[in-house]
Amino acid sequence: MSNDLLLEIGCEELPSSFVAAALAALPGIVTKRLDAQRITHGAARAFGTPRRLALVVEGIGEKQPDVEEEVTGPPATAAFDKEGKPTKGAEAFAKKLGIEVGELRVVETPKGKYVGGTRRETGRPSRDLLPKMLAEAIAEIPFRKSMRWGTSGDVAFGRPIHWLVALLGESELPVEYAGVRAGRASLGHRFLAPEIIVVSGAQSYVEQLSHRHVYADLDARRRLMVERLEERAKQLGGVLVADPFLVEENLGLVEEPFVIDGNFDSAFLALPAKLIVDVMRTHQRYFAVETPDATLMPKYLAVVNTAKDPARIRQGNDRVLRARLADARFFVDSDRKVGLDAYAQKLGGIRYHAKLGSVADKMKRIERVATLIVERLNLADEAVNVRLLRQVTDAARLCKADLASLTVGEFPEMQGHAGADVYKATTEPKGTFDVDVYHAMFQHWFEPDALRDSISAVGAIVGLADKFDHLVGGFAVGLAPTSAADPFSMRRAFVRAVNGFSMWGAAAAKDGLPALPSLVRIAEFAYQAYMESPTPLPKGWQELEPELVAFMKGRLVSLFDETVDLGGNAVAALGAFRAPRDVVEACIEADLATGGRTAFDDLGDLRARIGAIRDARGTAAFAKLATAFKRASKITKDVAIADPDPAKFDHPAEKALWVAYAEARGVIARATESGDYAKAVEATAAALAEPIDTFFDKDRGVFVMADDLAVRENRLRMLATIASALRRVARLELLEGGAA
Repeated sequence: MSNDLLLEIGCEELPSSFVAAALAALPGIVTKRLDAQRITHGAARAFGTPRRLALVVEGIGEKQPDVEEEVTGPPATAAFDKEGKPTKGAEAFAKKLGIEVGELRVVETPKGKYVGGTRRETGRPSRDLLPKMLAEAIAEIPFRKSMRWGTSGDVAFGRPIHWLVALLGESELPVEYAGVRAGRASLGHRFLAPEIIVVSGAQSYVEQLSHRHVYADLDARRRLMVERLEERAKQLGGVLVADPFLVEENLGLVEEPFVIDGNFDSAFLALPAKLIVDVMRTHQRYFAVETPDATLMPKYLAVVNTAKDPARIRQGNDRVLRARLADARFFVDSDRKVGLDAYAQKLGGIRYHAKLGSVADKMKRIERVATLIVERLNLADEAVNVRLLRQVTDAARLCKADLASLTVGEFPEMQGHAGADVYKATTEPKGTFDVDVYHAMFQHWFEPDALRDSISAVGAIVGLADKFDHLVGGFAVGLAPTSAADPFSMRRAFVRAVNGFSMWGAAAAKDGLPALPSLVRIAEFAYQAYMESPTPLPKGWQELEPELVAFMKGRLVSLFDETVDLGGNAVAALGAFRAPRDVVEACIEADLATGGRTAFDDLGDLRARIGAIRDARGTAAFAKLATAFKRASKITKDVAIADPDPAKFDHPAEKALWVAYAEARGVIARATESGDYAKAVEATAAALAEPIDTFFDKDRGVFVMADDLAVRENRLRMLATIASALRRVARLELLEGGAA
């Protein structure tokens, strides 16, 4: 027989972050104790609101299982004297087991004769164990800050506790914590249903609360909130601006989500839309509303915890938001009057890093790297080249200027966007506005929200110059990330650089531009800019390059590894190209293309190779091929690649293998050079899987290390040549599985 367990901790309103952290930890805290006490149980699920934390554990066993185990004690010579009488050691051991001394016996062990006995323990009822266990679990719930109150003494909790509910099945458990004794009395919504709720049991708990305006199930409360937000936005003639962060923030602030709309003066729409949204989002936790064509409306939606007196709530919300937006307008108007050139002059007084100069120094380096990238593009159209150089120079010269602005000083999340607004406001009247420079002002930060699905060529070039200035400088002065820390945010900088680099294709296609220089080449440009600046680096490029390449490889492996949760660092451009880690490593370590510096010079090329190997890996032919290539690579690692002499073949299997390769090598080479890696892999597997499998077969195959030195070397040359067939695609020997 089993029952469901319910624990509810009722308290004063907890902050939203406290609720989320506590509910994430609570199931593990309780089930860990149940397991330690050998109490069987089913699934555990947490529920909660700002006013309560709850846990339901299904299928609690009625009692602990009985225990019967054989235990070895002291050596027999220590347990019995010369006359065979038990010593005090034997008596103590018997007492520990709960048996009579006469029940002890001598057992043979690898170490000699020892005394043994049987320990029997009758399982205790779960009902007797749970009260203490649950009290200990309550004390273990983590909070960033805890409170002490009243007469609770040394007891601390996130907020003062007012009631406890503890039920096993339909029966109460005598749990006591912080001077509060548990029962079955809970409370409904503070304002809408404050009456006592007599909880019947775990199975009816959520439903009983929902009748009293308390949605303890987070998923249900989240769905209801989003539905009401979307419905109210629709009633206003607009569309809700989706914001997962705000949903989670508001989720922990209410027991039932009610939505109240409000308004602000449409004159504020002259402010940057992002600033308006950020003011509502960051300071007030309000949702923005757009028209169907994505134009911001002078309205907002607030999630509140009561449906009482919405007019008064709306009036207060409007007043607070109006004051916030008025402050924002002052900052924006002031910045537009001052202009970016004036702010750029102040950057010399802002330190970028003690060893890397000021932000003004950094902007000069960014400008230099950006121009080197444009020069490397080697554009045939001189007019396009001149225009692009002017654009990247203008953007690089001003892209960080808003760091000295009033708007960014008050709203740091507006970096880049504040600069773009000032640039537009000051250049449009003069007729010098350039839309690509405008976009580059915020795109160069490579923030995921700013990039979305595309990036301008100018934004990509300036952003890469910025990020590689950061990476190269950081590595050179000893700020490389470690497994424990990344104080200079190097990993994030590289992830964002990869995102911008990966989006170049769309920008290049729009403007008719060629491929970018490789990541390593851009890093070299950044190094060159440092060495030409007043803040040269203490390391030479020959020392720095291997460190940077190793770092890039490691980060790319993690980005493409399908098992790694990228979280907020997701690179949208990698999308469907993620694969098992060994596939990624095999492709990143592939042989270089002609003139290449790394096998990831071209991220689009790397994506294609990863996709080809990943998709082929599940076939039987490729499995045979990979296993054989692994063996071939192992025994030919020091052998030069060269065609064998067919006249020296003396086994049918080696003749068949070479003929198969000779017939397919042209197709494989052409497919590889054209970037059709799927075709190259398919052709190699189709032609070589069977003959190379036969070649290595212990019964039908060839003994490579023949006594005849000429025959042996001929076979090794053949295997080295064949093993190199797909090395431009991937090093198959690095794939897991197959022969060692």
